[in-house]
Amino acid sequence: MRSIFLLLLLYFFINSLTAQKHDYNWVMGYEDFVNPERAWGGLIMDFNTVPPSFKKVTTHLNISKLSISCSDSSGNLLFYSNGVRINNKNHSLMENGDTLNPGDAWEKSRMWGFGNGYGALVLPEPGRHNYYFVFHLGLIINSKFVGSVPLYYSLIDMNANGGLGKVVQKNVVLLNDTLINPVAVKHGNGRDWWLILGKSTTSIQYTYLITPNGIEGPFVQEFGPVFNLYNEGPLCYVSPDGGTYIRSQMFDGIRIYDFNRCTGQMGNLRFIPKSDNLTGGIFSPDSRMAYFNNHRYLIQVDLPALDPGAYRDTLAHFDRLGSTGPPFYTYLGWAQLGPDGKIYMNNLTT
Repeated sequence: MRSIFLLLLLYFFINSLTAQKHDYNWVMGYEDFVNPERAWGGLIMDFNTVPPSFKKVTTHLNISKLSISCSDSSGNLLFYSNGVRINNKNHSLMENGDTLNPGDAWEKSRMWGFGNGYGALVLPEPGRHNYYFVFHLGLIINSKFVGSVPLYYSLIDMNANGGLGKVVQKNVVLLNDTLINPVAVKHGNGRDWWLILGKSTTSIQYTYLITPNGIEGPFVQEFGPVFNLYNEGPLCYVSPDGGTYIRSQMFDGIRIYDFNRCTGQMGNLRFIPKSDNLTGGIFSPDSRMAYFNNHRYLIQVDLPALDPGAYRDTLAHFDRLGSTGPPFYTYLGWAQLGPDGKIYMNNLTT
């Protein structure tokens, strides 16, 4: 059944831009017509207050899986998207912001939001004020294959329309391959960006370098054994300090790499074998601990340990005794590190 409340499937600014407040508004929720009696509507989790506050808004779109949002350097909301369309800060369609990720998957997703919950992020364009790249993965769904292809980018000019913005380039194909979700790391020079993603069901990693001169790459690296499954459905993360990249696969295990923010090179592969279908994860603010979970368990791994597979603490266990009706059957969902340095986990219900 459709999930009712997916709180934090947000993959923008994975290497946090907290100092610039670009991740200070998390937009989620549904259009009011979904359940007029309860009128859930849209919701913004606002980190401009301590603790974060919640504001109900009318978004005119459904955010059932994918959610990305971007704020300015003062923490004011600029735009957000459910992977189907881009809304401006007034919760109206941004000029040229419709029909992201075109094709059959868009046709199936246009009512409820795009079906690839992990496949997008936003980055400021280096060297140009108020320009933002949206990197987003398409989706192929048929009887034999489910995969993310291709990698697109769209470019937003927030100087247009009196600050409401305009999509000046849309659905530009950057890489046509079966891919896993992208993450971003600030370059060691403090200005440019690395974009990291992998080729599904292989040990291949792609990186792009984003500079004032444009998007360079892909640069290809390959580490370790191939994945055992035909369809790889992983979640990937990068630590707040940019030095560790994790690629986790529920049926094949968790791969941990060191990442060099100056060269873009990966190394020092460590491997946690298949374990309880653990995929969802996040880093501690100091980048030392990694947390992984499935719908029942949450574990902690001390990354500097010589054998991270042997150093695992179970922090939470859901015994599945919750009610199947309101207030809903509660599962452990995915987690996200907030700009306040706290980790938030959603309540995934059916």
